[in-house]
Amino acid sequence: MKIIVLFAGLLLLVGGLEECSAAEEVRLMIAPKSATLTPKGRIEFDAFIFNGTKKKAEVPWLQRAYHVVWRLHDICKVRPDRDETSFVIGTDAVETVTLDPGTAKGCVLGAQFDSEPGDVLEFYITIERKLKSDAVQTIRSNSILMYRPKEESATGQGAKIDKPAAASSPKAAITPKGKS
Repeated sequence: MKIIVLFAGLLLLVGGLEECSAAEEVRLMIAPKSATLTPKGRIEFDAFIFNGTKKKAEVPWLQRAYHVVWRLHDICKVRPDRDETSFVIGTDAVETVTLDPGTAKGCVLGAQFDSEPGDVLEFYITIERKLKSDAVQTIRSNSILMYRPKEESATGQGAKIDKPAAASSPKAAITPKGKS
């Protein structure tokens, strides 16, 4: 499973870089380390900022600060969708980096999501870049989808089977002749 996710992330990055070059702009791309949410809710993802322009670009360093915009969907429709924006600040990182034309810089970022079994998470990140004109440009990443599997339940509905179930009738339990 990890190989598939990593391969998909690589395809996204390569395809995104080609698309970025044609667009001639600064792009932000993210790829999760896993497609599955855990009960703890902490996820890590790779983040890349790419300069698709023909000039050097000064961009905010991703570990400095970023917004996480997310929505949790309950696929069983028991709970309404929940969405929020959070701001993540990393105080020990440099403020900006300069990227040469056609280059990218990446790092690992993280976020915390309080999900419940059966939730599908959709999220993306944004960063703000100050332009020479003093205007602020918001750079948005691609969206990521993740799933939190339903957990084992006491009722048996949707439960995982780790070991064979006990026989419920004498017909189900076959004993070889002479061995009672």
